Amino acid sequence: MQTLKPEDSRIQRPREAVPAETPRQQDRVLFLGLFGLALFILLAELAPRPGPWFDEFWTRYLSDPSVDLLEAFNNRWIADVHPPLFSFLVWLSAHVARLPIEQARLLNFIPLGLLTVYAVLLGRMRPRERPFLAVFAISLGTSAFFIDYFVEFRSYFTGLCAFAGLTITLVAQDRQQPDDARSASRLWCGYAVALIVSLNIHYLTTAMTVVMVGTFALAAAIRGDWRRFAIYLASGIAASLPFMAFLAYQWTTIERITHDYWLKTSVSAAFRMIVAAVAAPTWDKQILVILAWLTSAFFLWRNWRDIRLHTTALVLLLAIMAEIAMLLGYAWATSALTERYLIPLAILSASLFSIVLSRPIYNRSWLLWLFTITNVLGAGPTVIDRWYNPRWDEAAEYLSIRQSSCPNARIVPMQQDLNDRTPNTVENYNEAYAYMARKWNLKLGEVDAPSSRPVPTDCPDYYWADHFFAAGKNHDRLISDFVARWPALRSCTISVTPFNSGSAVFEVGNRGPSCKR
Repeated sequence: MQTLKPEDSRIQRPREAVPAETPRQQDRVLFLGLFGLALFILLAELAPRPGPWFDEFWTRYLSDPSVDLLEAFNNRWIADVHPPLFSFLVWLSAHVARLPIEQARLLNFIPLGLLTVYAVLLGRMRPRERPFLAVFAISLGTSAFFIDYFVEFRSYFTGLCAFAGLTITLVAQDRQQPDDARSASRLWCGYAVALIVSLNIHYLTTAMTVVMVGTFALAAAIRGDWRRFAIYLASGIAASLPFMAFLAYQWTTIERITHDYWLKTSVSAAFRMIVAAVAAPTWDKQILVILAWLTSAFFLWRNWRDIRLHTTALVLLLAIMAEIAMLLGYAWATSALTERYLIPLAILSASLFSIVLSRPIYNRSWLLWLFTITNVLGAGPTVIDRWYNPRWDEAAEYLSIRQSSCPNARIVPMQQDLNDRTPNTVENYNEAYAYMARKWNLKLGEVDAPSSRPVPTDCPDYYWADHFFAAGKNHDRLISDFVARWPALRSCTISVTPFNSGSAVFEVGNRGPSCKR
């Protein structure tokens, strides 16, 4: 595949020197290898520790291998609010082994492994990109959103890896030079795979991918590189065809679901989320990482005559501005925005920081160490929070102890909101509570349906409401909400135990003959 020659461009770009293979360069490779190994061990240990939560049960429900492909597509994936690519991939993997949620999170090593291999190959193909790739990898791998979404059995981490792969590819293509012709075709292969996944993994990731690729395509056109512009345009359209076909088929369902969607976000709240996403390379790591970035910026400023800042940084900045404008418009039109939807924006921000400051960091051993250590320390609070996050296990363990001490105690699982009209919600609640019953050896009834007790007993009844039921509610509000749901229990003795995870367990006992439990 031919590459653009500098004389064909309307904007002449400076030629960057290729780092020579030196002992110092080999030290960098060893250092990054040790960082990668440490990150792998950390993620492998961390992923199974948090308890499962409701969205992960959705993944399990949508990928049930006992349901054939046609039934899963028509009855489950069409009714979901995401494209079916991830559900299909996990459905395939479940036919090999349907892992418990805690172990299934380790499947995230597949997209992470592919991204890692691709980044290493890209560094070998384009040695001048090694500083950018190294700093970007450290910044990304220790970020709160990277750790958070690796420790989830959801589509977001796969989307993160795909979008990160697409970003580093676009950066490398934008900085392509004549002697890169031999590796150009392999770079286009990586671009194609990352583009297809990014456009078909999540609706908002699709929109953000279109904006980013469109910005790089526009930059290519301004430089007079019409060939690359045409490839971006044609490949974008081709890779979008599965998404467009599914969206057209699903449109009626999407309209019905989103008419009264559970997620409500004001434009001001959306703006605060966007600011936090843009600040992601430093926001969660606070002062230590900011210090490392500022030290790098000092060396960049001190040697500004020797450092020719590439126009790719400007392209990324424009892409971020365009993403922000699109996201604010989306939030205003739909009110359906949350932090996890903004992963691509955080990736773009990390890549911009890395492009600007990677050489000062990478070329000074002590600064690379400082940058890495501060990033690792900055990741500590996120790791600790996830390490000790029981989620649904918190209430389940409490109930397991209570039912063990009084075996005839009934446990009635509840859904969070009876007005939730999302398709398959009750089915997923039944799936979730049944999973927890198997895990903790609990005897449960159906969701929101007390089972009949075979023999009279003095054991109390326990009503278990998980998935943020108790979030933001005081004791009186919880009791009031519960009695409104179960008016026949008004005359019973009712106490409530809220948990940090947002779940609540209501203990119902007899007060007299008017108590109908």
